[in-house]
Amino acid sequence: MKNKISTLFLILILLVFISCEKIIFDFRNKYLGNWEFDVSDRHEVYNTAQGFHDTIILSIYHGKISYGSKHSAIKFQGEGFSQEFSIDKDGVIIPENDYGPNYSESGGFEGNKVFRYHYYHHWGATRQYVATDIEGVKE
Repeated sequence: MKNKISTLFLILILLVFISCEKIIFDFRNKYLGNWEFDVSDRHEVYNTAQGFHDTIILSIYHGKISYGSKHSAIKFQGEGFSQEFSIDKDGVIIPENDYGPNYSESGGFEGNKVFRYHYYHHWGATRQYVATDIEGVKE
C-alpha cells in the first residue's frame, strides 16, 4: 500500500513539473516574463544628394522574454520587434559573430530586472555605421 501511495505521489509531482511553462533548473528562468524595451537604432549612410547623414530611430516596445531556439538563447518578442540572443549562466551576451576590429557587441542582464545591449558595426574606411542599443526593464 505504501508503495502505491509513493508511486502515485511521484506521478503527481512529475505531472506538475511537465505542465509548467518553465524548464526546471534552467538558468534563463529568472529573465522570462513581460518587459519594456527601449530600442535605439542609429546609422550613418552616404546619400549622393545630401552627403553623409545620421538617422536615429527610437522605439519603445512592450513584450516578453521567452526561451530561444538554442539551449542558451533567450528571445525578446514584442509587437513589431523580435531579437534572439545567446547568454551565458551570468546573463552576459555571447556574441554570435566576429566581424573584426570595426565590430562590437556587448551587454547582458543586470540582476534579473534590467537588460542592456549595444551593437556597433563600422564599414572599413568609410564613415558609414549601424548601431543598436536596447535597454529593458522587467514589468
